[in-house]
Amino acid sequence: MLKLKTFISKSKVLQKEQGFTMFEVLVGTLIASAFVTISMQALIIATMARVKAQEKQAASQWIQEEIETVKFLADNSAISLDNSKCLADSYSKGYAQALKDEVVKQIPNDRPFLGFNLRLNRSYIDDNNVPYKILKIKYAVQTVKDGKEKEIVNEIAEDYIELMPNVALLCP
Repeated sequence: MLKLKTFISKSKVLQKEQGFTMFEVLVGTLIASAFVTISMQALIIATMARVKAQEKQAASQWIQEEIETVKFLADNSAISLDNSKCLADSYSKGYAQALKDEVVKQIPNDRPFLGFNLRLNRSYIDDNNVPYKILKIKYAVQTVKDGKEKEIVNEIAEDYIELMPNVALLCP
């Protein structure tokens, strides 16, 4: 009988020490949930940063392509040597305006990118510095929201260049 009592008391002690309490399970679940939540937030932030980097890279590449096109026009333009342009007394009579007239003919279209459109805008800076040979262009790529009127959402990338047609280098 004594052996039976000892066995029963030992089995009760073992039963109390087996497994986790409800409180321990709840705390473990909360810790695991917090870890998963923080990990997912970090993953989402990293994905957003990657998409923004791809967007900026695509915009910068488009600007660079456009700059190369404009440089090609400046190097191979049909603008002829003209002393009146060499000695121009205003921006509208100089080589910068002649190059601008050629560049304006080529207007880039919007480009689709990851479900939205990108728009390349060129703005020309009329410089009143003699000898009026340098064309200054500011480029900006912006996201465009489609709708009745295409609304510009935000600017992704921008660049600025100054160039001169090769013929302007032949001026006395």
